[in-house]
Amino acid sequence: MSASSDSAGRDFAGQVAFVSGASRGIGAATARLLAARGAAIGINYNRSEAAAQAVAAEAESLGVPAVIVQADVTDAEQLAGAVDTVESKLGPIDVAVINAHALDNPARAPFAKVPQWLVEEVIMRQVRALLIPARQIIPRMAERGHGSVVVVTSTQVLHPAEQMLALAMGKGALDVGVKSLAIEYSPLGVRVNAIAPGPVLTDATATLLTEEYKQARADITPLGRLAVAEDVAGAIVALASADCGFCTGATLQVNGGIVMA
Repeated sequence: MSASSDSAGRDFAGQVAFVSGASRGIGAATARLLAARGAAIGINYNRSEAAAQAVAAEAESLGVPAVIVQADVTDAEQLAGAVDTVESKLGPIDVAVINAHALDNPARAPFAKVPQWLVEEVIMRQVRALLIPARQIIPRMAERGHGSVVVVTSTQVLHPAEQMLALAMGKGALDVGVKSLAIEYSPLGVRVNAIAPGPVLTDATATLLTEEYKQARADITPLGRLAVAEDVAGAIVALASADCGFCTGATLQVNGGIVMA
């Protein structure tokens, strides 16, 4: 258990958390930390069943129940079934972390060379990865009068990277979506916030980021390094917790100071 989970205790005990894209990277780190702090965990995965099972086993070793659910978060029928399974086995969802981005190809290339269909697909898959889980989970929270939702976006919202227009436009849509949902559902007891990480060292990015790029980013980051998944997970769990109970519609930048807002 990490130092942060030791100091916070088990403040999520008795709560149920659902994390999309929880088999790897930021999602897995978030599921582990929520479990360490007492939450029962619904672990969504799309392809990596063995990795999801490993995260569930870690959660159960901490004395909390966990269930894994397969679903493509851009498929409404699959996601509805996943949420129903989590709630039937663990109980009503109190905390939702919408983390899965549903992208295989972020379309990094000069704008003029990216086909129109691919730009639209990259944008819309990101939008659907927010809207479909939100539509299934947030109204149920509102009926019960409480809930906390954290959406993982990106520093692309404030500082788009070169040749990544489609990715940045999709992240911008998520940022506006978070604010719109917060305006509508906060009066009903549901907080909706966002976490915007910069580059994060995970197994998924290990082969995408060159050593030269990682060193260059670390050199210009005030905190002197790139993030790891646990850095982002800590911020997600903090924002989801009662300690941030008066925060809604907010976006927390988690990038070591390379982009400040």
